[in-house]
Amino acid sequence: MCFERKILPDKIQHSARFIHRTGQNKMANDHSALCNSVLIDLQNPALTLHFPHGGSGSGKSTLLNLLMAAETNYSGHILADGIELSDISTESLYGTMAAIQQNVFVFNASIKDNVSMFRDFPKTEMDEAIARAHLGALIRERGEDYLCGENGSGLSGGEKQRISIARSLLKKSSVLLADEVTAALDAQTAHRVSSDILDLQGITRIVVTHTLEESLLRRYDKIFVLRGGRVEEAGSFADLMANKGYFYALFTVAQ
Repeated sequence: MCFERKILPDKIQHSARFIHRTGQNKMANDHSALCNSVLIDLQNPALTLHFPHGGSGSGKSTLLNLLMAAETNYSGHILADGIELSDISTESLYGTMAAIQQNVFVFNASIKDNVSMFRDFPKTEMDEAIARAHLGALIRERGEDYLCGENGSGLSGGEKQRISIARSLLKKSSVLLADEVTAALDAQTAHRVSSDILDLQGITRIVVTHTLEESLLRRYDKIFVLRGGRVEEAGSFADLMANKGYFYALFTVAQ
């Protein structure tokens, strides 16, 4: 029997929801529930979510693997606009979501070729993606034909991350997943890259990070705090601090 997978609209319009999601948390080596019911409401196009904290095994990587359909060993439901994730075609899902990883592969080609991945795009779309990813100054400084070096050896870590951001913008993804993208960067560069992601408009940003910088934390619409493979708390920075729970303790100790 042939099973036809479903196609998402160009943009996820309403929500992504996890309901009684259980699956193996490989780092924790168990099958505990990641969350009972988490609703990510995407009706606000500038929504930014933050999944911080917790050491190895807290469930951060498992969560992103689930969102990108890289892990299918789960029970319950993961829904995007009411459609079960496992029923959505991979091509449709990846066309709607984009991921930025800690390690960005860069070709020994120009910055623009690295952004476009050697595909043709209208100049206006390229210029907009480059401007929104804050790559314009770099191109003006080094020239349009500047070669980035093997695996980006001629670029800094922050510049490579901005190329990854521009690629996602050029895809016109409605959801951007950022997985510990600043972990290998110095504090100043990490702050700038995090701010660049938060400055993006019209795209939902789901960020996984250990960062406990108050000026950044206050900019997230909602923070999900993971602990031992479960969502321990959720709310804005102000809400979580007022609750004086697990997040409050983590933040206070880190200062």
